[in-house]
Amino acid sequence: MNSAVVSGSSPPGALRALQGWRLFWVLAVTTSVIELLAWQTIDWRSGSDVRVLIGFNWRLSALYFLLTFTGSALQQLFPSLLTRWLLANRRYFGLAFASVAGWQLVTIVILSRHFRPELEDIHSESFQYVEDLIFVVLVLMTVTSFRPVSRHMRPATWRRLHSTGIYLLGGLFTVNFLYAAVNATDTTYLVIIAAFALAWGLRVAVWWRRRGRFEGWKLFWALFGFANASVLGTWSYFGLQPDQHLRYVTAVCAALSCLFFLAALVGPSFNQLRPGAASAKWVAGRRYYLLAGLVGMAWYVVFMAVRADKPAVPEAVPLPLSAGVALAIVATALVMLGRDSKRRGAGDFPDADRTQRFAALALATLLTAGFVVTRHEAVSAALAVPCLAAWVIVAFAALRPTRDGAPLRPAPNPRGSGRGHAQTRG
Repeated sequence: MNSAVVSGSSPPGALRALQGWRLFWVLAVTTSVIELLAWQTIDWRSGSDVRVLIGFNWRLSALYFLLTFTGSALQQLFPSLLTRWLLANRRYFGLAFASVAGWQLVTIVILSRHFRPELEDIHSESFQYVEDLIFVVLVLMTVTSFRPVSRHMRPATWRRLHSTGIYLLGGLFTVNFLYAAVNATDTTYLVIIAAFALAWGLRVAVWWRRRGRFEGWKLFWALFGFANASVLGTWSYFGLQPDQHLRYVTAVCAALSCLFFLAALVGPSFNQLRPGAASAKWVAGRRYYLLAGLVGMAWYVVFMAVRADKPAVPEAVPLPLSAGVALAIVATALVMLGRDSKRRGAGDFPDADRTQRFAALALATLLTAGFVVTRHEAVSAALAVPCLAAWVIVAFAALRPTRDGAPLRPAPNPRGSGRGHAQTRG
Protein backbone atom coordinates (compact mmCIF):
# COMPACT_ATOMS: atom_id res chain seq x y z
CA MET A 1 0.00 0.00 0.00
CA ASN A 2 1.70 3.15 -1.18
CA SER A 3 -0.78 5.75 -0.06
CA ALA A 4 -1.44 6.86 3.46
CA VAL A 5 -5.07 7.44 2.57
CA VAL A 6 -6.85 4.29 3.69
CA SER A 7 -10.44 5.25 4.18
CA GLY A 8 -11.55 8.80 3.63
CA SER A 9 -9.28 11.04 5.71
CA SER A 10 -5.65 11.90 5.02
CA PRO A 11 -2.90 12.44 7.60
CA PRO A 12 -1.60 15.88 8.61
CA GLY A 13 0.58 17.79 6.18
CA ALA A 14 3.94 16.71 7.66
CA LEU A 15 3.01 13.02 7.54
CA ARG A 16 1.37 13.38 4.13
CA ALA A 17 4.64 14.71 2.75
CA LEU A 18 6.65 11.96 4.40
CA GLN A 19 5.35 8.65 3.14
CA GLY A 20 6.04 5.95 0.58
CA TRP A 21 9.47 5.84 -0.99
CA ARG A 22 10.28 9.34 0.24
CA LEU A 23 9.89 8.06 3.81
CA PHE A 24 12.12 5.07 3.05
CA TRP A 25 14.93 7.19 1.60
CA VAL A 26 14.81 9.59 4.56
CA LEU A 27 15.08 6.66 6.98
CA ALA A 28 17.74 4.86 4.92
CA VAL A 29 19.95 7.97 4.58
CA THR A 30 19.55 8.79 8.28
CA THR A 31 20.47 5.23 9.18
CA SER A 32 23.52 5.33 6.91
CA VAL A 33 24.75 8.58 8.47
CA ILE A 34 24.37 7.12 11.98
CA GLU A 35 26.12 3.95 10.88
CA LEU A 36 29.06 5.81 9.36
CA LEU A 37 29.42 7.92 12.49
CA ALA A 38 29.45 4.72 14.57
CA TRP A 39 32.16 3.32 12.30
CA GLN A 40 34.37 6.27 13.22
CA THR A 41 34.16 5.46 16.93
CA ILE A 42 35.44 1.88 16.89
CA ASP A 43 38.89 0.38 16.47
CA TRP A 44 38.82 -1.75 13.32
CA ARG A 45 41.94 -3.56 14.52
CA SER A 46 39.96 -5.06 17.39
CA GLY A 47 37.53 -7.92 16.81
CA SER A 48 35.73 -7.11 20.05
CA ASP A 49 35.00 -3.58 18.80
CA VAL A 50 33.49 -5.01 15.62
CA ARG A 51 31.27 -7.24 17.76
CA VAL A 52 30.16 -4.15 19.67
CA LEU A 53 29.12 -2.61 16.35
CA ILE A 54 27.02 -5.70 15.61
CA GLY A 55 25.12 -5.18 18.87
CA PHE A 56 24.71 -1.48 18.07
CA ASN A 57 23.15 -2.33 14.71
CA TRP A 58 20.52 -4.57 16.30
CA ARG A 59 19.59 -1.86 18.77
CA LEU A 60 19.37 0.65 15.92
CA SER A 61 17.08 -1.62 13.92
CA ALA A 62 14.76 -2.34 16.86
CA LEU A 63 12.80 0.90 16.35
CA TYR A 64 12.09 0.18 12.68
CA PHE A 65 11.08 -3.37 13.48
CA LEU A 66 8.71 -2.26 16.25
CA LEU A 67 6.97 0.19 13.91
CA THR A 68 6.58 -2.60 11.35
CA PHE A 69 5.46 -5.15 13.94
CA THR A 70 2.84 -3.01 15.67
CA GLY A 71 1.37 -1.05 12.74
CA SER A 72 -1.56 -3.40 12.10
CA ALA A 73 -2.36 -3.94 15.80
CA LEU A 74 -2.32 -0.20 16.57
CA GLN A 75 -4.68 0.53 13.69
CA GLN A 76 -7.14 -2.14 14.84
CA LEU A 77 -7.05 -1.20 18.51
CA PHE A 78 -6.59 2.58 18.28
CA PRO A 79 -7.73 3.74 14.84
CA SER A 80 -6.58 7.29 14.06
CA LEU A 81 -4.86 9.27 11.32
CA LEU A 82 -1.46 8.49 12.85
CA THR A 83 -2.02 4.74 13.13
CA ARG A 84 -3.47 4.73 9.62
CA TRP A 85 -0.31 6.38 8.38
CA LEU A 86 1.83 3.84 10.24
CA LEU A 87 -0.08 0.96 8.71
CA ALA A 88 0.02 2.44 5.20
CA ASN A 89 3.80 2.86 5.41
CA ARG A 90 4.56 -0.39 7.17
CA ARG A 91 6.29 -1.71 4.06
CA TYR A 92 8.77 1.18 4.06
CA PHE A 93 9.55 0.84 7.76
CA GLY A 94 10.23 -2.82 7.03
CA LEU A 95 12.57 -1.91 4.18
CA ALA A 96 14.33 0.60 6.45
CA PHE A 97 14.81 -2.25 8.92
CA ALA A 98 16.26 -4.32 6.06
CA SER A 99 18.70 -1.49 5.26
CA VAL A 100 20.08 -1.70 8.80
CA ALA A 101 20.35 -5.46 8.33
CA GLY A 102 22.35 -4.72 5.19
CA TRP A 103 24.86 -2.72 7.22
CA GLN A 104 24.89 -5.58 9.70
CA LEU A 105 25.74 -8.02 6.91
CA VAL A 106 28.69 -5.83 5.86
CA THR A 107 29.94 -5.79 9.46
CA ILE A 108 29.67 -9.59 9.72
CA VAL A 109 31.59 -10.02 6.46
CA ILE A 110 34.39 -7.80 7.79
CA LEU A 111 34.43 -9.83 11.00
CA SER A 112 34.66 -13.09 9.06
CA ARG A 113 37.51 -11.87 6.83
CA HIS A 114 39.75 -10.25 9.43
CA PHE A 115 38.71 -11.75 12.78
CA ARG A 116 37.88 -15.36 12.08
CA PRO A 117 38.26 -16.51 15.72
CA GLU A 118 35.70 -13.91 16.82
CA LEU A 119 33.17 -15.21 14.30
CA GLU A 120 33.83 -18.81 15.36
CA ASP A 121 33.28 -17.75 18.97
CA ILE A 122 29.89 -16.30 18.02
CA HIS A 123 28.93 -19.55 16.27
CA SER A 124 30.10 -21.62 19.22
CA GLU A 125 26.59 -21.14 20.56
CA SER A 126 24.27 -23.60 18.85
CA PHE A 127 21.36 -21.16 18.53
CA GLN A 128 23.45 -18.86 16.31
CA TYR A 129 22.69 -21.16 13.37
CA VAL A 130 18.96 -20.62 13.95
CA GLU A 131 19.61 -16.87 13.91
CA ASP A 132 21.40 -17.30 10.58
CA LEU A 133 18.33 -19.11 9.22
CA ILE A 134 16.08 -16.28 10.41
CA PHE A 135 18.43 -13.85 8.67
CA VAL A 136 17.85 -15.80 5.43
CA VAL A 137 14.09 -15.45 5.97
CA LEU A 138 14.62 -11.70 6.33
CA VAL A 139 16.40 -11.64 2.97
CA LEU A 140 13.46 -13.48 1.38
CA MET A 141 11.01 -11.03 2.94
CA THR A 142 13.01 -8.10 1.58
CA VAL A 143 13.26 -9.50 -1.94
CA THR A 144 9.56 -10.35 -2.09
CA SER A 145 8.60 -6.84 -0.94
CA PHE A 146 9.19 -5.58 -4.48
CA ARG A 147 6.46 -5.88 -7.06
CA PRO A 148 8.54 -7.52 -9.86
CA VAL A 149 9.10 -10.48 -7.52
CA SER A 150 5.88 -10.57 -5.50
CA ARG A 151 3.67 -10.63 -8.60
CA HIS A 152 4.99 -14.12 -9.34
CA MET A 153 3.84 -15.38 -5.91
CA ARG A 154 0.42 -16.46 -4.76
CA PRO A 155 -1.04 -13.93 -2.27
CA ALA A 156 -1.49 -16.65 0.35
CA THR A 157 2.16 -17.72 -0.02
CA TRP A 158 3.34 -14.12 0.27
CA ARG A 159 1.28 -13.59 3.44
CA ARG A 160 2.55 -16.79 5.04
CA LEU A 161 6.17 -15.91 4.31
CA HIS A 162 5.90 -12.41 5.75
CA SER A 163 3.75 -13.46 8.73
CA THR A 164 6.16 -16.26 9.61
CA GLY A 165 9.17 -14.01 9.17
CA ILE A 166 7.78 -11.16 11.27
CA TYR A 167 6.99 -13.49 14.16
CA LEU A 168 10.35 -15.25 13.92
CA LEU A 169 12.13 -11.90 14.01
CA GLY A 170 9.91 -10.69 16.84
CA GLY A 171 10.68 -13.78 18.90
CA LEU A 172 14.40 -13.54 18.16
CA PHE A 173 14.55 -9.87 19.14
CA THR A 174 12.52 -10.45 22.30
CA VAL A 175 14.59 -13.36 23.58
CA ASN A 176 17.94 -11.72 22.82
CA PHE A 177 17.02 -8.37 24.33
CA LEU A 178 15.49 -10.11 27.36
CA TYR A 179 18.72 -12.02 27.86
CA ALA A 180 20.69 -8.78 27.55
CA ALA A 181 18.36 -6.97 29.96
CA VAL A 182 18.77 -9.70 32.57
CA ASN A 183 22.54 -10.07 32.24
CA ALA A 184 23.70 -6.54 31.28
CA THR A 185 23.71 -3.33 33.29
CA ASP A 186 22.82 -1.03 30.37
CA THR A 187 19.34 0.44 30.96
CA THR A 188 18.89 0.73 27.18
CA TYR A 189 18.04 -2.95 27.08
CA LEU A 190 15.36 -2.47 29.74
CA VAL A 191 13.68 0.20 27.62
CA ILE A 192 13.86 -1.94 24.49
CA ILE A 193 12.48 -5.09 26.15
CA ALA A 194 9.67 -3.02 27.68
CA ALA A 195 8.79 -1.79 24.18
CA PHE A 196 8.76 -5.36 22.87
CA ALA A 197 6.60 -6.48 25.79
CA LEU A 198 4.13 -3.73 24.87
CA ALA A 199 4.24 -4.77 21.21
CA TRP A 200 3.44 -8.38 22.08
CA GLY A 201 0.68 -7.14 24.37
CA LEU A 202 -0.92 -5.32 21.44
CA ARG A 203 -0.68 -8.48 19.34
CA VAL A 204 -2.27 -10.55 22.10
CA ALA A 205 -5.13 -8.05 22.38
CA VAL A 206 -5.80 -8.41 18.64
CA TRP A 207 -5.66 -12.21 18.88
CA TRP A 208 -8.12 -12.10 21.78
CA ARG A 209 -10.55 -10.13 19.67
CA ARG A 210 -10.24 -12.76 16.97
CA ARG A 211 -10.33 -15.78 19.28
CA GLY A 212 -13.57 -17.02 17.71
CA ARG A 213 -11.78 -17.36 14.35
CA PHE A 214 -9.18 -19.83 15.58
CA GLU A 215 -10.63 -22.90 13.92
CA GLY A 216 -9.30 -25.43 11.45
CA TRP A 217 -5.84 -24.71 10.12
CA LYS A 218 -5.84 -21.27 11.76
CA LEU A 219 -5.94 -23.09 15.09
CA PHE A 220 -3.04 -25.31 14.03
CA TRP A 221 -0.87 -22.42 12.89
CA ALA A 222 -1.55 -20.63 16.19
CA LEU A 223 -0.51 -23.75 18.13
CA PHE A 224 2.42 -24.31 15.77
CA GLY A 225 3.68 -20.77 16.32
CA PHE A 226 3.28 -21.00 20.09
CA ALA A 227 5.10 -24.35 20.26
CA ASN A 228 8.02 -23.26 18.10
CA ALA A 229 8.33 -19.89 19.83
CA SER A 230 8.48 -21.61 23.22
CA VAL A 231 11.10 -24.12 22.09
CA LEU A 232 13.26 -21.64 20.19
CA GLY A 233 13.00 -19.08 22.97
CA THR A 234 14.14 -21.61 25.58
CA TRP A 235 16.93 -22.80 23.29
CA SER A 236 18.09 -19.24 22.66
CA TYR A 237 18.07 -18.31 26.34
CA PHE A 238 19.70 -21.41 27.84
CA GLY A 239 21.61 -22.94 24.93
CA LEU A 240 22.48 -26.61 24.60
CA GLN A 241 26.06 -26.73 25.84
CA PRO A 242 25.68 -27.82 29.50
CA ASP A 243 23.61 -30.96 30.02
CA GLN A 244 21.44 -29.17 32.56
CA HIS A 245 20.49 -26.48 30.04
CA LEU A 246 19.74 -29.11 27.42
CA ARG A 247 17.34 -30.71 29.89
CA TYR A 248 15.54 -27.38 30.28
CA VAL A 249 14.89 -27.33 26.54
CA THR A 250 13.71 -30.95 26.42
CA ALA A 251 11.45 -30.27 29.41
CA VAL A 252 9.68 -27.52 27.46
CA CYS A 253 9.28 -29.86 24.46
CA ALA A 254 7.86 -32.62 26.66
CA ALA A 255 5.45 -30.26 28.42
CA LEU A 256 4.11 -28.83 25.17
CA SER A 257 3.65 -32.28 23.62
CA CYS A 258 1.93 -33.61 26.72
CA LEU A 259 -0.55 -30.74 26.95
CA PHE A 260 -1.41 -30.82 23.24
CA PHE A 261 -1.87 -34.61 23.21
CA LEU A 262 -4.02 -34.49 26.35
CA ALA A 263 -6.18 -31.79 24.77
CA ALA A 264 -6.80 -34.15 21.83
CA LEU A 265 -7.51 -37.13 24.08
CA VAL A 266 -9.71 -35.46 26.70
CA GLY A 267 -11.80 -33.34 24.32
CA PRO A 268 -14.38 -36.02 23.42
CA SER A 269 -14.86 -37.03 27.06
CA PHE A 270 -15.24 -33.42 28.14
CA ASN A 271 -17.75 -32.94 25.34
CA GLN A 272 -19.75 -35.86 26.68
CA LEU A 273 -19.73 -34.48 30.22
CA ARG A 274 -20.31 -30.83 29.32
CA PRO A 275 -21.89 -30.70 25.86
CA GLY A 276 -21.96 -27.29 24.25
CA ALA A 277 -20.65 -25.16 21.43
CA ALA A 278 -17.24 -24.66 23.09
CA SER A 279 -16.68 -28.37 23.76
CA ALA A 280 -17.88 -29.24 20.24
CA LYS A 281 -15.33 -26.80 18.82
CA TRP A 282 -12.72 -28.41 21.05
CA VAL A 283 -13.47 -31.83 19.58
CA ALA A 284 -13.45 -30.40 16.04
CA GLY A 285 -9.88 -29.21 16.59
CA ARG A 286 -8.65 -32.57 17.89
CA ARG A 287 -6.53 -33.37 14.84
CA TYR A 288 -4.80 -29.98 15.07
CA TYR A 289 -3.88 -30.61 18.72
CA LEU A 290 -2.45 -33.94 17.60
CA LEU A 291 -0.37 -32.21 14.91
CA ALA A 292 0.88 -29.61 17.40
CA GLY A 293 1.80 -32.40 19.82
CA LEU A 294 3.79 -34.09 17.07
CA VAL A 295 5.66 -30.83 16.44
CA GLY A 296 6.69 -30.66 20.09
CA MET A 297 7.65 -34.33 20.13
CA ALA A 298 9.71 -33.91 16.95
CA TRP A 299 11.73 -31.19 18.71
CA TYR A 300 12.09 -33.52 21.70
CA VAL A 301 13.52 -36.33 19.56
CA VAL A 302 15.96 -33.92 17.89
CA PHE A 303 17.31 -32.64 21.20
CA MET A 304 17.44 -36.18 22.55
CA ALA A 305 19.70 -37.08 19.61
CA VAL A 306 21.87 -34.04 20.39
CA ARG A 307 22.26 -35.25 23.96
CA ALA A 308 23.14 -38.77 22.78
CA ASP A 309 26.06 -37.40 20.71
CA LYS A 310 27.56 -35.57 23.68
CA PRO A 311 30.09 -37.12 26.07
CA ALA A 312 28.42 -38.97 28.93
CA VAL A 313 27.86 -36.84 32.03
CA PRO A 314 28.43 -38.67 35.35
CA GLU A 315 25.18 -39.13 37.28
CA ALA A 316 23.23 -37.18 34.67
CA VAL A 317 19.54 -36.77 35.43
CA PRO A 318 17.38 -38.70 32.92
CA LEU A 319 15.21 -36.87 30.41
CA PRO A 320 11.44 -36.67 31.02
CA LEU A 321 10.82 -39.44 28.45
CA SER A 322 13.07 -42.26 27.29
CA ALA A 323 13.95 -42.63 23.61
CA GLY A 324 11.78 -45.72 23.16
CA VAL A 325 8.73 -44.13 24.75
CA ALA A 326 9.15 -40.91 22.73
CA LEU A 327 9.33 -42.78 19.43
CA ALA A 328 6.35 -44.96 20.42
CA ILE A 329 4.35 -41.83 21.22
CA VAL A 330 5.16 -40.41 17.79
CA ALA A 331 4.11 -43.66 16.10
CA THR A 332 0.79 -43.99 17.94
CA ALA A 333 -0.04 -40.31 17.42
CA LEU A 334 0.58 -40.74 13.68
CA VAL A 335 -1.72 -43.78 13.60
CA MET A 336 -4.43 -41.90 15.44
CA LEU A 337 -4.00 -38.89 13.18
CA GLY A 338 -4.18 -41.05 10.07
CA ARG A 339 -7.39 -42.73 11.16
CA ASP A 340 -8.83 -39.37 12.20
CA SER A 341 -8.13 -37.99 8.72
CA LYS A 342 -10.06 -40.87 7.16
CA ARG A 343 -12.97 -40.39 9.55
CA ARG A 344 -13.04 -36.59 9.58
CA GLY A 345 -16.62 -36.49 10.76
CA ALA A 346 -16.07 -38.67 13.83
CA GLY A 347 -16.69 -36.33 16.73
CA ASP A 348 -15.78 -38.63 19.62
CA PHE A 349 -14.15 -41.94 20.34
CA PRO A 350 -17.30 -44.07 20.45
CA ASP A 351 -17.86 -43.16 16.80
CA ALA A 352 -14.24 -43.85 15.86
CA ASP A 353 -13.09 -47.21 14.56
CA ARG A 354 -11.30 -49.81 16.66
CA THR A 355 -7.82 -48.84 15.44
CA GLN A 356 -8.33 -45.22 16.38
CA ARG A 357 -9.66 -46.10 19.83
CA PHE A 358 -6.73 -48.43 20.42
CA ALA A 359 -4.26 -45.77 19.29
CA ALA A 360 -5.84 -43.21 21.63
CA LEU A 361 -5.65 -45.66 24.54
CA ALA A 362 -2.03 -46.50 23.70
CA LEU A 363 -1.08 -42.83 23.43
CA ALA A 364 -2.62 -42.02 26.82
CA THR A 365 -0.90 -45.05 28.39
CA LEU A 366 2.50 -44.16 26.93
CA LEU A 367 2.27 -40.57 28.11
CA THR A 368 1.25 -41.52 31.64
CA ALA A 369 3.64 -44.44 32.05
CA GLY A 370 6.50 -42.56 30.41
CA PHE A 371 6.33 -39.75 32.94
CA VAL A 372 5.58 -41.96 35.95
CA VAL A 373 8.55 -44.31 35.51
CA THR A 374 11.06 -41.42 35.30
CA ARG A 375 11.27 -40.87 39.03
CA HIS A 376 14.31 -38.60 39.20
CA GLU A 377 12.98 -35.77 37.05
CA ALA A 378 10.73 -33.10 38.62
CA VAL A 379 9.29 -32.28 35.20
CA SER A 380 8.15 -35.89 34.78
CA ALA A 381 6.35 -35.81 38.12
CA ALA A 382 4.66 -32.52 37.24
CA LEU A 383 3.49 -33.82 33.85
CA ALA A 384 2.27 -37.10 35.31
CA VAL A 385 -0.38 -35.16 37.27
CA PRO A 386 -2.37 -33.87 34.23
CA CYS A 387 -2.00 -37.32 32.62
CA LEU A 388 -3.63 -38.97 35.63
CA ALA A 389 -6.28 -36.25 35.72
CA ALA A 390 -7.04 -36.97 32.07
CA TRP A 391 -7.59 -40.65 32.91
CA VAL A 392 -10.07 -39.62 35.62
CA ILE A 393 -12.04 -37.48 33.15
CA VAL A 394 -12.09 -40.22 30.51
CA ALA A 395 -13.13 -42.87 33.05
CA PHE A 396 -15.86 -40.66 34.50
CA ALA A 397 -17.23 -39.96 31.03
CA ALA A 398 -17.16 -43.67 30.15
CA LEU A 399 -19.05 -44.67 33.32
CA ARG A 400 -21.60 -41.89 33.08
CA PRO A 401 -24.87 -43.00 31.49
CA THR A 402 -25.60 -41.41 28.11
CA ARG A 403 -28.61 -39.13 28.19
CA ASP A 404 -30.91 -38.29 25.33
CA GLY A 405 -29.61 -35.36 23.36
CA ALA A 406 -26.03 -35.77 24.55
CA PRO A 407 -23.24 -35.55 23.76
CA LEU A 408 -22.81 -32.84 21.20
CA ARG A 409 -20.41 -33.35 18.36
CA PRO A 410 -19.32 -31.30 15.36
CA ALA A 411 -21.00 -32.00 12.07
CA PRO A 412 -18.87 -33.48 9.28
CA ASN A 413 -17.16 -30.88 7.13
CA PRO A 414 -16.18 -32.12 3.67
CA ARG A 415 -13.67 -29.28 3.25
CA GLY A 416 -11.79 -30.27 6.39
CA SER A 417 -11.64 -26.74 7.77
CA GLY A 418 -12.41 -27.97 11.26
CA ARG A 419 -15.57 -25.85 11.45
CA GLY A 420 -18.79 -27.45 12.39
CA HIS A 421 -22.00 -26.81 14.27
CA ALA A 422 -23.30 -28.81 17.19
CA GLN A 423 -25.84 -31.49 16.56
CA THR A 424 -27.42 -34.08 18.79
CA ARG A 425 -26.90 -37.77 18.43
CA GLY A 426 -30.12 -39.72 18.32
